Amino acid sequence: MYQPRGIEHIGITVPDIEQAERFFIDAFGAETLYSLVTKGEEPQGPADMHQVNGLLPGTAMISMRMMRLGNGPNIELFEISDNGEGRKEAAGINDRGLHHFSIYVDDIEAAAKAFTDAGGIMTDGPVDLFRQEGGEGNQCWFGRFPWGTWLEIISFPSGVKSDSGTDRWKPDATSA
Repeated sequence: MYQPRGIEHIGITVPDIEQAERFFIDAFGAETLYSLVTKGEEPQGPADMHQVNGLLPGTAMISMRMMRLGNGPNIELFEISDNGEGRKEAAGINDRGLHHFSIYVDDIEAAAKAFTDAGGIMTDGPVDLFRQEGGEGNQCWFGRFPWGTWLEIISFPSGVKSDSGTDRWKPDATSA
């Protein structure tokens, strides 16, 4: 039976790629791996990209960067020119589709401080996890990036109880 290895990267469209790149570096120690499209070069337009990733007519991919973030999925950042038809707010929990991603940390307070120091806004928290996720020290805390995308910072040092018997994956601290 076919089995994927896991999530390789998460793509995020941002209004200012330099700001987003700096944020990931400052808040999480991320590393820029490369830029496929850079400002000042010929942008990727819908003639090339619509059938590949759904880029809308009247827009263009003006910048794209791939970043490495600890021992988890890579982060792919996009800056897209605006034709006025794109959504102005980042998706939230009431919207269909991807609305947040989570970063596993050992020190949730330090992670929240780094996030806010870099310009993010945290909600009330941290909050204790409950039910199958509950346990000593198991907490999460949500925040919003400067461009509006939601982030969950999570830590479950006591583990998570699985109904299926399969362990919930978390990044290995020794290889981060």
